[in-house]
Amino acid sequence: MDFRQFILKAGTYDPAKFSKLFNALSESQFQLVPWTSTTFWDNIKNEDFAELFINEALKYLSAVSAPPPPPANPKDKSIPPPPDHSAEIDSCLIAILHLVICYNTFIPESFWKAPYQQLLGSGNLSISHSMLLLNKLLTAQEVNMKTILDSITNKYDSFLLLTNVPMFNLLGVLKLIHTSPLATRTLLQAMKVRLEALNNLQEADCLLHILFLIVSVFPAIDQSLLDMLIEPLKSSLIFPHPVSTLGSEIGQLIQRNGEYPGSAFYDILYRIGSTNVATNGSVQVLFDHNARYFPNLMHQRYNQKLSVETQLINYGRYYLAKKQHVIVPQAMHVERILQMLDFTKKSDAKIQKKLKLTTIPPTEPDFDTSILVPPFVNTIPMKLSIDYEVDTKLTVDGPSESKFLLIPCTEILNTTVFQPLIEFATNHEEPALINHHIAVLGDDNVLSSIIQALYLCLSKHDQTLCKRLSFTIYLLPEDHSSLKFSNNVADYIASKDDAYMRFVSRVYENCVSMAPKLNEDVTPIIFPSIHCEDPPENNVWFTQSNPSAIMQFALQHYLTFARFTISLHVWSCSLQFQDDSTVQIPFVVSLHIGSQLIGTEVPGFTETDEKHIKPKRFMLMTDIDTDLSAVEVTTFSFWSINKEQNIRPSDQVLLLETVNEPGKVLINDREASSSKMSRAPVTSATVCAAEKNPYFFKVLVDNRVYNDVKNVKVEPMKHYAHSAKQMKVKIATFCPVE
Repeated sequence: MDFRQFILKAGTYDPAKFSKLFNALSESQFQLVPWTSTTFWDNIKNEDFAELFINEALKYLSAVSAPPPPPANPKDKSIPPPPDHSAEIDSCLIAILHLVICYNTFIPESFWKAPYQQLLGSGNLSISHSMLLLNKLLTAQEVNMKTILDSITNKYDSFLLLTNVPMFNLLGVLKLIHTSPLATRTLLQAMKVRLEALNNLQEADCLLHILFLIVSVFPAIDQSLLDMLIEPLKSSLIFPHPVSTLGSEIGQLIQRNGEYPGSAFYDILYRIGSTNVATNGSVQVLFDHNARYFPNLMHQRYNQKLSVETQLINYGRYYLAKKQHVIVPQAMHVERILQMLDFTKKSDAKIQKKLKLTTIPPTEPDFDTSILVPPFVNTIPMKLSIDYEVDTKLTVDGPSESKFLLIPCTEILNTTVFQPLIEFATNHEEPALINHHIAVLGDDNVLSSIIQALYLCLSKHDQTLCKRLSFTIYLLPEDHSSLKFSNNVADYIASKDDAYMRFVSRVYENCVSMAPKLNEDVTPIIFPSIHCEDPPENNVWFTQSNPSAIMQFALQHYLTFARFTISLHVWSCSLQFQDDSTVQIPFVVSLHIGSQLIGTEVPGFTETDEKHIKPKRFMLMTDIDTDLSAVEVTTFSFWSINKEQNIRPSDQVLLLETVNEPGKVLINDREASSSKMSRAPVTSATVCAAEKNPYFFKVLVDNRVYNDVKNVKVEPMKHYAHSAKQMKVKIATFCPVE
């Protein structure tokens, strides 16, 4: 079928022809070429358009979730298994919930009631949980603020709901506060009720994070509404750190806001303005080239780009109007006054003297608070390729005569990140410590490659200047749908940081998988543009919540509110290859050797058929005197981080696991394989072939395969400038994580 025949003239709306377009979309498994998606998401605000899309998605779900007919001959083993539609099912479920929650799309009962009954009994848990929530949303008599807060903080039995519904509702809350003072009052009253009834640690953590965000982003909220939360916030003090600490901090922020209007908003602006000074506040977003549609999501169509300097001046004018009851139009004067501001009575007295005020005017002047938009961090997406052939002839020198493989991203980081930093540090003595934030979209392999590039760049430049540099990585995982991507670092953080779990850990994956998914290889289906009278808000925090806006909001939220870090200890494995060359490989997650390991789709690590292959034996020697200190083994792993075993990256030891029984073990399922393995903590180890005749083996390091290895040495990665110290890397988190 040639879908181009359905192209219509812009501005027309013919339900019959649109219905054909949606049928075509369903036949393509809800995929669009990227250049047609903008019109689709502009149209989705049209109620009729959204209804047709949801109707088609429900029909598709009903079709693919129906049980297959029984085979004519049950004993016929040549019958192929039914196709796996799980990815398409999740894609449609996310899209339906997205439209109902974010766009308030009303679906007539005639559209959804019959499919709902069928889908509820499909046996698919994601479908069942989603249908129950959909029924609750569509049958609600009115918007209930308590229900909205519950939707953000609920535990959820479905991971699909946990990583989508809170985000959709958070975006709705921000829009409500931005547009409706009445809704703000109702929301904060519901917040008060929830705070008074806190009894769950995880929900308390999430609720307090939302409240901290609201207090910080909206400086002009009626102070009396915030004051009524101070007493209920005391209920958070019964919880352990960090929940009790955050509750206490929010209470102090509210009280300070009462005396010094918008001071929490100023804190956020100041924090953003004091980082990435070498790039004028811009944050480089390094993304894996496999994330092919990330640039489409990052197209800044709606972002209102106000510099931090402009936002600070706008805030300064607001503060002077609220606190001193004066309007100061000149930006230069406001800038000078801001330099005096530290939210004390002494600084207020200095400001009054500067303004030549003997008394504060009795009447507060009118002030347009709409200029106080949430902070916006300018981002610069940069594509990295980490696909390269391991060639021991292509190496670069590191400290202490070490050799590293030449990887493509090193030169990119040196040019785009380090050269501006070194130039800034050379020309400026202040600040003494230069904080630089980098966002990374990728898996463990991408993270390790960037860490190696950082290490080499730091070791090559003037050490006096490099000591002034402090890096923080904001890690967004790339994909969990395939075992070829390993996201152990992000998964560990998500298991400890509830806000990271809900608002960061799956955001890219969900945005690219939400129907209609982007696919540049499908036949174009072009929807005509439907005129919408309601233009989108020109700010990523409040605009229409299409996948692009959600991705950009998630990144802004993460960069702005992830105030803490977790330190990853970096480890080194020196690999000696068949040609006797030795290279050093940094890693932060794991190293695996042996033919008994399965559970990875990394090409070339496990053999296609190992039933008749005798496992090779290795001599393993460790630094700790245990039963594993000098033994022959066939399969083993070193772990620096693993959420199932609660292996903390902040610990200065590796967990060594060795297989002590015949048979296969799963790399990514520790619980299923635990009975077959022995464990011990180590800080260094060496591995070589145990047999007289030398042979070469494969090593899997942070999800990358290295072939033809004959010796391995594992030890702490030495700091580039202090060889007695182990190198550490900071990853940003919303709450303290160990």
